[in-house]
Amino acid sequence: MANVRLAIANGEFEKENLEVELTQVPAADSINLLASGKTDISVGAPDSAFFNGLTAGIDLRWVLGNYFSADDSKAGLWVRDVDGRPGRISDLTGKNIGAIVGSGSVTMYPLTQGFAEAGVDIDEVKFQSLPAADLVTSLENGAIPAAWLSDPYWTRISGQKGYTFAVGQPPAEPFGGIIFGPNMLKEKGDAGVAFVRALVRTVNTYLTGDYKADPESAAKLAEAIELPVDILTETPSLIFDWEIREGTSDRLQESFQKTGVFKGNQILPESEVVDRSYYEEAVGKPAS
Repeated sequence: MANVRLAIANGEFEKENLEVELTQVPAADSINLLASGKTDISVGAPDSAFFNGLTAGIDLRWVLGNYFSADDSKAGLWVRDVDGRPGRISDLTGKNIGAIVGSGSVTMYPLTQGFAEAGVDIDEVKFQSLPAADLVTSLENGAIPAAWLSDPYWTRISGQKGYTFAVGQPPAEPFGGIIFGPNMLKEKGDAGVAFVRALVRTVNTYLTGDYKADPESAAKLAEAIELPVDILTETPSLIFDWEIREGTSDRLQESFQKTGVFKGNQILPESEVVDRSYYEEAVGKPAS
């Protein structure tokens, strides 16, 4: 959401003659609000509710990617060590894993891959939803044996004895971003392009390279996302990238099928999930 908040703070939407009101709601409510027409856009990720909404016939599209982690980031699954040895995914069989959203989150994509590579069926674990700030505490006091820790929470245990980093985000692949609902897709197409153009311009202006290394840029970003600058700069700069990778939507659906939260019998084709035309028009890409 940093790109959206920065765009608001720096008047990028105003340059497109757009008035944008940002309202924070639980992830589970965002699709219902889009379907009812009470909101136009969802900022977040194509989670299981998004795909179930598509299956139910709601007009939705994933139109813009957001970011992926730097190579030296350790955002991901952290496992408590066992009897003095590094923790392993196989140690988690029959256990509860802490996560912000749970089995409907896009983090299930890297997790299902990580579990498969370890030879463990992800059905053999349960996911316990906890607030982000409580995940590290629960991991530290032994209430849970593992947790998916996002930025900047993983920095609290990175380098400490007793924890092993097991699974991270897939390299160079955004799996979040902007979702348009029926209002944008049917009646406000021009506004949709303008909205995306403002976000692309925001990324190109404020969020390229190691943007956190510049004190002025870091201060502006920290103010926009309401986070202390010293906490913001604890983690590497994210790599913002609006392009949605081919095949990501398939892999997300496959992961949700494995965890049982996607009700569709078949994988929805990418053409029914993703619409790249908005950012292609925004950056002036010729039609193919």
